[in-house]
Amino acid sequence: MSLFAKGKKLLKRSWDSFIYSLPKKTVRGIKFRKQHGYKMNFNAPETLDEKLNWLLVNHIGSRDAAYVDKIAVREYVTAKGLGEMLPQIYGIWEHASEIPLEELPDQFVLKCNHASGRRYYEMVYDKAAVD
Repeated sequence: MSLFAKGKKLLKRSWDSFIYSLPKKTVRGIKFRKQHGYKMNFNAPETLDEKLNWLLVNHIGSRDAAYVDKIAVREYVTAKGLGEMLPQIYGIWEHASEIPLEELPDQFVLKCNHASGRRYYEMVYDKAAVD
């Protein structure tokens, strides 16, 4: 990885740490404006995206957290009798340095529990090629 790429990655992590330390409404407003090009109307949301963001700020809270937590939702799914549908978990680690690569199969997926999207998981097709 080039020095430029490492610097860019470090800045991204610093920005993510900073923005997620702000109040939820502020974060949603910043992300909404960046994505849509106009200021989010939290007082009278009109578009579907405005309404979804309003829900994220005003309604969805700790009681709903279990449904978005990849680990906690497994308990809920299992309690509903659907546990056999869940993919196998090889382990849960706090830090990447704790992952015992030698114990994992040749192909696997690593996912972060704190977020979703392409940036937060890695599909490993050949364990030998992992650095």
